[in-house]
Amino acid sequence: MFQKEQIKEFLRELNLDPNEYCLIAGGSLVMHGIKQETEDIDLCVSEKGFQYLHEHFQVQKSTKNYPNLYEVTENLEVVLDTNWNQKICWIEKIPCNSILEEYQWKKEKNREKDQEILMKLEKFLKQVSQYYQCLPEELTEQKIQEYQNIRRKE
Repeated sequence: MFQKEQIKEFLRELNLDPNEYCLIAGGSLVMHGIKQETEDIDLCVSEKGFQYLHEHFQVQKSTKNYPNLYEVTENLEVVLDTNWNQKICWIEKIPCNSILEEYQWKKEKNREKDQEILMKLEKFLKQVSQYYQCLPEELTEQKIQEYQNIRRKE
C-alpha cells in the first residue's frame, strides 16, 4: 500500500520527468487527501515519458481491458495518452489529475470497486459547493484547490 510519502518517494525513485506524466486514480486521490492509501501507482504519460519508461523497464501491454494501458512494474501501470496534461494539479511538486476528472471518470465507469470512493468524492464536492454557495456542477478545479488550501491552514 502507498500512502502520500511513499507515493512521493516512489515517483522520485522512478526519476521520470514530472513534465511528462500525471499521477491518476488512487494515487492522485491520496495526494488530494481524499484517500489515505492506494494499492498501486497509475500514471498517464506522454510519448516522451513512455519512451523513458520503455528504455528503463520491461514495459508490457496490460491484460486489462483499457486502451493504451501498460504494466511497468508490479506496482506501476501507465496509460499512454496524448492529452495527458490537460487537467493537472500540482501538489507538493507532483503533477496530479484533478479531483473533478477523477470523479467524472469513476462516475462514468461506475465500477463496483469505486462506489465507496465515489460517495467520498460526492460528499467532498458537496462540502466545497456549500462553502462557495454554488451547485457542485459549478465547481472549478481552482475553487477546489483554494478550498483545500484553506482547510490545510485550519
